[in-house]
Amino acid sequence: MAGAEEAGVPKMGAVVREGAQEDDAGFEVEHEVRHWMLQLSCREATRIREHGSQVIPLEVKNTSVVVTDEKKVLNRIEACTAFDFNTVKRIMVSEPVECPHKKGYAYVHVLCFTSKPIPLLLPYLFEMRPDNKLDEWLFINTRLEQSHHRIEALEPVAGSSS
Repeated sequence: MAGAEEAGVPKMGAVVREGAQEDDAGFEVEHEVRHWMLQLSCREATRIREHGSQVIPLEVKNTSVVVTDEKKVLNRIEACTAFDFNTVKRIMVSEPVECPHKKGYAYVHVLCFTSKPIPLLLPYLFEMRPDNKLDEWLFINTRLEQSHHRIEALEPVAGSSS
């Protein structure tokens, strides 16, 4: 996994907890969580490519769950890209996977589709909450431009073979 960061895979630099080591920017990093997230993200990008599709993995600076004054739960992702997230037309979210290294947290893959043929893949680690339906998203790019998106329908997909 050491070469994954050079290959443009998310580096998860702001997974924080007490007693963790600091990175170059002064953030405390939980290295086990970071490594686990990198593995999941790399596997998903590989899986997508093995099925004949393309994907652009994006590096994520940090993630969080934000509760607004109106009690709306937003899933916030600050990405290391100048990409304009206002161009996103569709969002797909994987099933949550509990984080084995951080109690009470889970991970999902977030796929963002635009009018371009290649979707963006963003990793998302979040604190599990019963009121978080993973349907409200706030994306922030390196220009600090914010883009709010709402998923209108979450539909489980059941596979079958013929």
